[in-house]
Amino acid sequence: MDGMLEKKVQMYSYFRWVIDDIKEKIPTAPKQVRLDTDDMVTLMREGNLNKPYYVGKEEFHYMAKYPVVESLYNTGRKVCLEHQGETKGGKKREFIDFDD
Repeated sequence: MDGMLEKKVQMYSYFRWVIDDIKEKIPTAPKQVRLDTDDMVTLMREGNLNKPYYVGKEEFHYMAKYPVVESLYNTGRKVCLEHQGETKGGKKREFIDFDD
């Protein structure tokens, strides 16, 4: 049971890493557009997001693109490794993977 709990924590962490990566890479949304977790999941699954919004009576569309996430594990791990910090000596920190 402990292994399953660690795996769930790992997958949730990867999910959060991918969400943060999406937020970094997509264009900043206008204040009329509210991007929530469902929009991020849509972006992960489909690779694009087209969300209409209104300014006065005019309709506009907020559009964003992100590579489709085929595997949350692989994409999350890749993003996590890209963002890991360095030690004082300039070396990459060692990545601890529960599956190794």
